[in-house]
Amino acid sequence: MNDKFLSMISLSKKAGKCFGGAFLTDQYIKSGKAKLVLLSGDVGKNNKNDIINACKYNNVEIIETEYSKDELGSCLGKEKCVSIVITDENFKNALLKIKAINREMEDFKDGHRE
Repeated sequence: MNDKFLSMISLSKKAGKCFGGAFLTDQYIKSGKAKLVLLSGDVGKNNKNDIINACKYNNVEIIETEYSKDELGSCLGKEKCVSIVITDENFKNALLKIKAINREMEDFKDGHRE
């Protein structure tokens, strides 16, 4: 797995600091233990709306990723996963930093295309 974002998710799973699936995501959000929620790019509209609304209501940061359910699931050793909840502040910060760096690199590439 070369993608640093996906690798960090896998590491957080090994550390026991992330959990996958819409049900567990919802439970961790409502319990106040969720630090960050990641959504797959192909999550269903109803699941997406439910999770986004729960995050907004409970003031939990959310990232809508470009990764498929299959890609997110593979990070957790599952077949598919529509959402992942991160329960550790350090892993949350690491994922946000990787996302920011990736965005800066894309902006840089876009600015230097002719």
